[in-house]
Amino acid sequence: AGPVHAPFFPVVKHEEWWLLVYDKRGRRMIAADLVLGTGRVCKSSVNFIVPRPGDFEWSVIAMCDSYAGLDVTLDVHFRGKKKSEVDRSIFIHPEDAEIRSFFEELMMGLDQDHESDSEDEEDDSAREQQMLKRDAKKAAGAAAVEAAA
Repeated sequence: AGPVHAPFFPVVKHEEWWLLVYDKRGRRMIAADLVLGTGRVCKSSVNFIVPRPGDFEWSVIAMCDSYAGLDVTLDVHFRGKKKSEVDRSIFIHPEDAEIRSFFEELMMGLDQDHESDSEDEEDDSAREQQMLKRDAKKAAGAAAVEAAA
């Protein structure tokens, strides 16, 4: 969807929707979310904390900031459970049971690729050769100084 029809608005205006969760009984706002999507259908997730266990009758209000008369109110009835009533078991699919996290792999010290081992060995042998050449030059220099003396 393009911009809204607002000829007297100083800049281009796009449609925005506010989702409000309101407790009529307690006369307070529970949560609010701004939806900025420009498509025909937008999804939003509003998180809130249920203050106590028991039955609740709240309202979800969708308010358009660009057009009058599009606001929608929906009454929502739900029951908040006690901590002891909530099932907190986690289902792990059998195919996922063998997957290790990065931390587990790090702690297990899994074998590295053979290519990286051979590169390390090549680097070590090259260092040893350089050290032998350096020692040979020092020895030749020391012999030349003794011969000159």
